[in-house]
Amino acid sequence: LVSLSYGSAIWSKNQVKDPACCVPSPFQMTFIGEQLFDYPGAAVPFHEMLAIYASQDGIAGVKYMDRYSGKLQKRVVIDYKNGYIYNITSGGCVKQPFKEAQPSGCLPDDAKWVGEYRMGNGLDSLYGYTFQFADPSKKLQEDLSVSKNCIPIHLQKTVTNSQGAVVQNGGIVNPSLKITEKGIFDIPGSCSTLEAGRSDFKTYLLPFPSFVF
Repeated sequence: LVSLSYGSAIWSKNQVKDPACCVPSPFQMTFIGEQLFDYPGAAVPFHEMLAIYASQDGIAGVKYMDRYSGKLQKRVVIDYKNGYIYNITSGGCVKQPFKEAQPSGCLPDDAKWVGEYRMGNGLDSLYGYTFQFADPSKKLQEDLSVSKNCIPIHLQKTVTNSQGAVVQNGGIVNPSLKITEKGIFDIPGSCSTLEAGRSDFKTYLLPFPSFVF
């Protein structure tokens, strides 16, 4: 259903200026990989590149960019410790709380630990853990793998419908890439705030195309 690959060659021509006017962030960040999503079968082909960064301080930053034009679509800064998501576009910034603040910077208490997770080989390997979420009312199961500092790196969704189980995979990270870029973690000085209870931090790093379901 979803074809995933990754690469770094096109980054040299995709250095676009962030339109948001921001205040510098005090956090020190480390780049851990990039994703190239290509969803075949859509009415309009969907191509998007994500640069994923992580921090021991529990902050993540993502740039959503068009693969071919290099145009910046939006940025997302996720504060896992304090429980806020900042969705930043050229039109402004929206600050939204998680359903529950996660002071540990990791996962909710209802997440079931499944096992360890490894991506890559040798010194470039990325180690983490896999947790499971289930929603019987929606016939949905999610297996979420996170790095050791709780940044989502892979998500598998299993939906059971009248035809049987449908499995989707997304969010493969290539930890061997070593790219740095300034400004991705800056938060604008003014952000409008949405109510709590409408956000899901997993979907911001690992989005799925709406046409698959």
